[in-house]
Amino acid sequence: MTELTIDQALQKGIEAHKAGQVQEANRLYTAILKAQPKHPYANHSMGVLAVGVGKVKEALPFFKTALESNPATAQFWLSYVNILIKLDQLADAKSVLDQAKSKGARGDGFDKLELRLKEVKLENPVGSRNTAPEEDQEQHNILDTLKLDQAIKLAKTKAKKGYLEEAKRIYQNILAKFPKNKRASDGLEALAGEPVGRISQLQEPSEDQLQSLMKFYSKGQLQQALKQAKTLIQQFPRSPILYNFKGAALKGLGHLDLSIDAYKKALAIKPDYAEAYYNMGNALKKHGRLDEAIEAYSKALTIKPDKADAYKNMGSALKEQGQLEEAIKAYNNVLAIKPDSVDVLHMVSALTGRTTNTAPRNYVESLFDRYAENFDYSLLNELEYRAPKLISNLAVHLHGEGSMGKILDLGCGTGLLGMEVKEYCSDLEGLDLSGKMLEQARNKNIYNKLSHIEIVEYLSEAELDFDYFMSADVFVYVGDLSDVFRLIKSKNKRSARLVFSTEHTELDGFHLEQTGRYSHSKSYIESLCSKFDYSMFHFSTAPLRSEKGKFLEGGMYVLDF
Repeated sequence: MTELTIDQALQKGIEAHKAGQVQEANRLYTAILKAQPKHPYANHSMGVLAVGVGKVKEALPFFKTALESNPATAQFWLSYVNILIKLDQLADAKSVLDQAKSKGARGDGFDKLELRLKEVKLENPVGSRNTAPEEDQEQHNILDTLKLDQAIKLAKTKAKKGYLEEAKRIYQNILAKFPKNKRASDGLEALAGEPVGRISQLQEPSEDQLQSLMKFYSKGQLQQALKQAKTLIQQFPRSPILYNFKGAALKGLGHLDLSIDAYKKALAIKPDYAEAYYNMGNALKKHGRLDEAIEAYSKALTIKPDKADAYKNMGSALKEQGQLEEAIKAYNNVLAIKPDSVDVLHMVSALTGRTTNTAPRNYVESLFDRYAENFDYSLLNELEYRAPKLISNLAVHLHGEGSMGKILDLGCGTGLLGMEVKEYCSDLEGLDLSGKMLEQARNKNIYNKLSHIEIVEYLSEAELDFDYFMSADVFVYVGDLSDVFRLIKSKNKRSARLVFSTEHTELDGFHLEQTGRYSHSKSYIESLCSKFDYSMFHFSTAPLRSEKGKFLEGGMYVLDF
């Protein structure tokens, strides 16, 4: 904060945020909050940033602090209430909204939130609680939320639409408070007379309804998928498929406990539902409850012994526990079912100490496609990722005055390194194996050109005419760097620099670690320099990122050729 005032840093952070430069915005907001932890606008902006990358739960404390620090700003009330609604904390949302109105808050935004709260309650009328509007409904009474006439009308509507169990529950709620209410008793009696055939036909949704739900889920529209799953569950309360969908949507939204509860409900209805056991295992694994996850995978495999993905994820959980021999057995079971599973072959090599030349293309591509959407936020906020900043600072410092010219970002990912060096060069190009990572980089609008291609393939085919070749945390997925060094040196049209990071090891050569990534020694890089005529201008070690509570040591290299 020595170069910029708080206000200047905030303005630059907002500008970077609007431009899609998530890393830069995060850096500036974080710097402000280190200096002033209760700065209202920096907290609010950090909350907006978290929501933008899908970390809704993490946004809550930022919005709360912003409001507490400056309750005179209407937008802070709106953002806080809105995030509480998104997190299904409806009672808190209503309380905060009432508090805002008592302080004189007015306007269209507050009116819309009030309407939205009412709509959510009508969707889940039989009891709401903060974390799960639909859970433990039997402990609440509909008349705690609605007036008698409204409850009667809602019950009739539910019955008319075929939501018989829901209508029955509403009538029972009414009779619990008004035992002699004729309309409720008549309604309940009418439901009791419904033909058995009609009720039995309502146990599973139609194919079209399931396809509609799947469409939301596959597009990543998880809130819509969850909302539709809840609606359909009211109509089909004995559908294990719908509870499975609900669990998947909740897991995607980060509500792991609720997700696990949904899978348990699916299994209560259908105890031999292998997919629900498998999905519950995934939620438990993400929650860090590894013993329970392994048990869930085992139950899925008891029902469906050829479910390779269950063995695969069981192997991953066992590896996290340090049970390497058991993990290898699980991975070998995958290979018995799917011998061509290259990602599993790679992990078996890693766990058995067999160093291969490079990670399989499909393994790397699918790995980063899965993480692309939340990659920046996860690395910067959860793993304290430093490689792009370290490489940029090193390269800029050693370059000195003037433009760095044309830069090629090898394995550019979402553009974290590109954001750091863009202002120092005349032309910036990037390439990556993951199409979804490139989509994130393209949204930042910092590269002159982006290519979806593997590094060696690009270096073999393209005309190379760059001043700098840079790579942050990419060679950890390329063990043997001989082709990279050879092609850059032999094909580039001018003298240039190669700047990159590695996971550092003091052992000679390169090694496939148990993480599935490669480490490289300084002596190995020196041998490549000697073989392909590079000179080592700089070497140092530095902490690259946090992993299991410790910082991972990296090698920082600047080579001239």
